[in-house]
Amino acid sequence: MTEYFSSEPQFLFEEAQERTTPAFTNERWIEMVLINPLSIVPKISTTSTYRENFSDRELTALYADWQTRDSEIGYDIVERRKRELQSGIELYKQALDRRNRSLAMARARLQTIQRINSNEPDKKLHYPTSAIDELQREIAATETELAYLRRYMSRMAALNGVIQMLNASGRSDMVERYYRLIGQAWRGEMKLRAFQARFQITLPKEDPNNPILGQIIANTIVESPFGREVVVSDLTLSYLHHQLSIIALLSERTRLLFDPAEQAAQLSGEWPAAMVLLSAIVELFYFCSFEMTISSHARLVEK
Repeated sequence: MTEYFSSEPQFLFEEAQERTTPAFTNERWIEMVLINPLSIVPKISTTSTYRENFSDRELTALYADWQTRDSEIGYDIVERRKRELQSGIELYKQALDRRNRSLAMARARLQTIQRINSNEPDKKLHYPTSAIDELQREIAATETELAYLRRYMSRMAALNGVIQMLNASGRSDMVERYYRLIGQAWRGEMKLRAFQARFQITLPKEDPNNPILGQIIANTIVESPFGREVVVSDLTLSYLHHQLSIIALLSERTRLLFDPAEQAAQLSGEWPAAMVLLSAIVELFYFCSFEMTISSHARLVEK
């Protein structure tokens, strides 16, 4: 148990372990994810991206390491990147300001040139068409860059608010809450990445004409925290369908649990099939309640 209850502050894995991505099946997923929590579980690593070649130990730790609190995960994620995040926010603000100034100056110059050309009777004193075309190209390019940056304005503002709260003094209760939410969101996102990488899920390509990245879940206005319909990403829907299929598979295995003559056999062993099924159900409800990322239809369109 010393591996599990390590006193070291970092989240570590055996670096020498070979990382491969074998052909994955539902059986392999159950074996790696729905394990006995009382067994020796590797500690979770916030340095893993769960993109491609991550190890089975990392996958098991992602689901089974409940000794590491969500707030610890959030703290480990943010603290080592806090200065980088603050610098990124400042650079983003500077990029917006610089392009706003460049756009205003270019438009003013273009208007001045056009006014001179329209009011000056001597055509020899007119600005050439090439100069006007160059300014128009500069304005179009700056507008494109500015539109791209504005797509992330609400996200950067939210990130800035989070960083300010985490730096606030005398608000330890709120800081703890923010770290816990960040840890839960990270764990949920990594579960989606791990699922996509292991089962090689292909998602539909983004449609630039459709700002909604996912599926609208209808008739959720009353339950929605936003008071509007909920939007769930395509990857999240695939993951939920997969979790339900796992529960259905395990339900078939535990059907004999309701036969009095077979109950003792079904409940024998250190981690019987009934407990695996219960673990799958709890995992699904926990993911939906605390880790699943949702958004509101009205909040997806940023202007």
